Amino acid sequence: MRLQSENSVRSPTSRDYTLATRVTSKELRDIGAAAFARGVTNSHWLRNAAIAYLKQDDTPVRASLELTILTEIIALRLVVLNLYPHAIPGLSLASLHSLMAYADSSKHLEVVKLLARTKEGSVSRT
Repeated sequence: MRLQSENSVRSPTSRDYTLATRVTSKELRDIGAAAFARGVTNSHWLRNAAIAYLKQDDTPVRASLELTILTEIIALRLVVLNLYPHAIPGLSLASLHSLMAYADSSKHLEVVKLLARTKEGSVSRT
């Protein structure tokens, strides 16, 4: 089943390598049907499919994971902030706000320090 599209002209890019794979008869029929529908050879269709897969942007997945982690951290912060006054009955709202401001002002520096120690391999588990 060799088909050549009218618009498929030899690529100016030299392709020096060959990839081979084994497929089932059903997979071969499916690939052949998809290639036929595009008017290209099986090889051309597989190459385009592989390249399209490699170019897929995984940013939404990564962003979703980051959003989930950040959401959980914020939720934990809210739990701690809501429990703190009950754990220390004499704690004033002003003192709580002062603690929050300190945490907000120093968190970035602490993360940088922790990441640096991680890269050096000297992070303790305590």
